[in-house]
Amino acid sequence: MTEEIFRYFPSSLRKELEAETSFPMAEELRLRAGKRAMFYAEGEEHILRMRPDKQEIADILLALSQHSLHSFSDELRQGFFTMEGGIRIGVAGKAVSERGSIRLIRSFSSMNIRFPREKVGVQKNLAPHIRHEGNILNTLIISAPQHGKTTLLRDIVRAVSDGEDGYRAKKCTVVDERSEIAGNGAFSLGERTDVLTSCPKSEGLVMALRSLSPEVLATDEIGNSQDLLAIQEAVNSGAVVLATAHGACLEELERRLFFRELLATGIMERIVFLSARLGRGTVEKIYDGEKNVLWDEPFLL
Repeated sequence: MTEEIFRYFPSSLRKELEAETSFPMAEELRLRAGKRAMFYAEGEEHILRMRPDKQEIADILLALSQHSLHSFSDELRQGFFTMEGGIRIGVAGKAVSERGSIRLIRSFSSMNIRFPREKVGVQKNLAPHIRHEGNILNTLIISAPQHGKTTLLRDIVRAVSDGEDGYRAKKCTVVDERSEIAGNGAFSLGERTDVLTSCPKSEGLVMALRSLSPEVLATDEIGNSQDLLAIQEAVNSGAVVLATAHGACLEELERRLFFRELLATGIMERIVFLSARLGRGTVEKIYDGEKNVLWDEPFLL
């Protein structure tokens, strides 16, 4: 997937990346105006010689958008857009506000290209901890960025949808606000999975409940009061919810109002914390819905 975007880069950057044997495993490529380009692969930082200027960054962004940045205007207001295959382009620059809200970002000064990874079977070691009598439990996956929570969520959905690895097969709906879970169809999510993309999570969860009759709902990076209301409605309607969020430990989560309220409901029957201690995708701890520790011996997915 990383090599597929070479054609959008200037020759100087393309040639340098082609010579980097680690780049096919890259998780991120960062370009900042006037500074050396760098990428991250398997936890290591690789610094390149090229120093793109603002015009080169603007040209690359235009090429990545298929010369149609305006078609991504809604996403760009949030600081990113998503390409085919789930490649997410984050941007920084000058924000233009209107009535207290960001209308657009222009004069781009940096960009971050994130490459999603599909790892079929990565959830196998976790599966016995997040199911009961074959049924998937309401599960919240927590980690810092780049520790594999979306990759894990994707594979859990696939296995549940197909009834693999001890799960009972279920109808699943993925609410994929940023098109990172399904990768615009690039990744396998199972035979019984429907995908709703480019829709706010809270609205998408409720919409899916009303129109698709899912047994399992999955979404990425929850964190506001509307998400909580939608999750409660989903669970009260009989659906199982799988979700991810940013965080490092239970104590940190409980300092944030949203998670205090979510955890107080006891809705999430399993809370899984990931780290990079043994490598990307290390399961650090597993809690039940009452915040009791069920597992605290780190293992690698």
